[in-house]
Amino acid sequence: MKTKIVYVLASSQEDYFLEQCLISLKFLRKYNPEAYVVLVCDDTTESSLNGNRQDIKLLINELKSIQFERPVNKVERSRLMKVNLRKYVEGDFLYIDCDTIIVNDLSEIDNFTFSIGAVLDGHQPLKSHPMRSYFKKQNQHLNYNFDEVLSYYSGGVMYSKDDESSHDFYAHWYNNYLESLKSGVKLDEPPLAKTNEELGGIICEMNGIWNCQIRFGALYLEEFYKLKYCSTVVYMVPRA
Repeated sequence: MKTKIVYVLASSQEDYFLEQCLISLKFLRKYNPEAYVVLVCDDTTESSLNGNRQDIKLLINELKSIQFERPVNKVERSRLMKVNLRKYVEGDFLYIDCDTIIVNDLSEIDNFTFSIGAVLDGHQPLKSHPMRSYFKKQNQHLNYNFDEVLSYYSGGVMYSKDDESSHDFYAHWYNNYLESLKSGVKLDEPPLAKTNEELGGIICEMNGIWNCQIRFGALYLEEFYKLKYCSTVVYMVPRA
């Protein structure tokens, strides 16, 4: 598999984000032992990777440590790194949230030809999404017409080809996220939606099996590639 796998981690001894990432990496390595894995973390997180926490380094190929010049909380650090990944990682990559279980071979991603790919949030068009009104409230601080959005994408698993369109997309996403922060909103999906609209719907819809969201993904459980879990409770394990 030539496409890199990328995780973003902002963690400390007081949370379980590293443990989530460790579980995800264990499953990734089981089904994709040859994958090239990049872990992007902030300098504070890197300094905490000692004792048992340094075991995560055994499951990755490359560690990218990002310096933050001012105090930034973990949520902001995580999102700021995520929306700027194209600046940190060379080559095509598949970004995966730390709270994701991988249960299959992912080498098919080498055949992807589009620049940016993601799975629909809730596996359905926005007009029929039961949380549409909630999403609209989350987006109201951003200067764009949310009512024109047809496809609202999950940022949990995203493909990025190393091309001009992808670099342009991430640059816009980063700027839109900074705009969102000015309003006190730390979510990355509202600026993701705005970016996609600004660039004419550049995101290519990936099959739902690439990011099976447990609340809405029953149609994709038969042959899923990834399965979300919450906190430390895994909802499903691979079939024998």
